[in-house]
Amino acid sequence: QLISGIDASGLSGPFRLGAVSTALSDTVPAVIQHFRVKAPQAVLTVRPGTSADLYEGLRNGGLDAAITVAAPFDLPKDIISRTLEVQAVVHALPPDRDTSVSAEDLPWIVYDRQSWGGRKLWAAFGGMVGEEHIFCELDAPETIAQMVSHGARNGLLAKTRLCRTGTCRPRARGPA
Repeated sequence: QLISGIDASGLSGPFRLGAVSTALSDTVPAVIQHFRVKAPQAVLTVRPGTSADLYEGLRNGGLDAAITVAAPFDLPKDIISRTLEVQAVVHALPPDRDTSVSAEDLPWIVYDRQSWGGRKLWAAFGGMVGEEHIFCELDAPETIAQMVSHGARNGLLAKTRLCRTGTCRPRARGPA
């Protein structure tokens, strides 16, 4: 399908890109700019989703490309994968937290352990979080960063743009 959208002047026609939530703010703006300059005849559509949903979109032909977390399995040979970024894992704390309360005693907001990114993060760093202290888990690291910045919760997440700009104060834990 995509081959028919390539002519002598480059990519033209519809191009369907899927992106996980963090890529929407961290990566997609540069992709849009790149398309504007390098493929001005292309009509770019960006579809948000989870890594698993976007993978299914690639498999069933609903997407031409996707920006996801690395798959937790070997990809079929007809899907080409490239690493765009390796994100550090951070232990995020509220910027104005009560320092008389130990960070370890605060409830946790964690990356959904069923998601591709959450599985990877949990395998490497889950031991620092007590199961009984989990307040919430979700597949949206940027939302975890916002929640941490608004209250007395710990967060365990990939280092998103929000953490890099100071919305939360991350304590680096290394790459996942």
